[in-house]
Amino acid sequence: MGRLRATEKRLAKRGVAYAKEYSDQISDMVERGGARKLTTDQIKDYQGPVHYIPHHEILRPDSKSTPIRIVFNSSASYIGHVLNDYYAKGPDMLCDLFGILLMFRQSPVTIVEDISKMYNSVLLSEANKMTDRFLWRDMNTTREPDHYCLQTVTFGDRPSGVIAMTALHKTAEMFIDKYPETAAMIINNSYVDDILHSCESAEEALERMKTTEEILKREDSK
Repeated sequence: MGRLRATEKRLAKRGVAYAKEYSDQISDMVERGGARKLTTDQIKDYQGPVHYIPHHEILRPDSKSTPIRIVFNSSASYIGHVLNDYYAKGPDMLCDLFGILLMFRQSPVTIVEDISKMYNSVLLSEANKMTDRFLWRDMNTTREPDHYCLQTVTFGDRPSGVIAMTALHKTAEMFIDKYPETAAMIINNSYVDDILHSCESAEEALERMKTTEEILKREDSK
């Protein structure tokens, strides 16, 4: 609650438009399913572990769509407890960047793809949602804040990178029989949320892009 008040105070000093942009980003997160507001009964009835994490913004002046991005600090301490201390980081899932760049230059037609909101496309378990709770009240400091929980993987959690990359690879493996070359490209030529690849012709590149989108848009792969 103290961190929320400090955030509200800082946002108010930056002006109404700035505070509204922050609030809009949280509303967008809820609308996209990245977070949800908890009811009084859900808060009262849940019996598992609970943890609240503070949030703040980072500025992205080069981005026209999201000049402010909300991030969550899972390394913040509360009475000696740090959420990230309870997590293992997991193995290194990143492909070798040098190898990706070599393959990118191998053929004359290149593909550069970006997976939009990759982390926010991977759902959390119910237990993890409740340890990724946060407070917000749309800058209305005259009332008690609403309680929210994150629904999807967030940048702040220590194993988020491994979870997101594992989900990406598993999704591609679901299509290994139908689209073997595209599935292999996603697994071997991706670096976090970027995919770099080269093809022998424009037709091949367009087909590879089409099948990549088909694979990664599958809702049930979440």
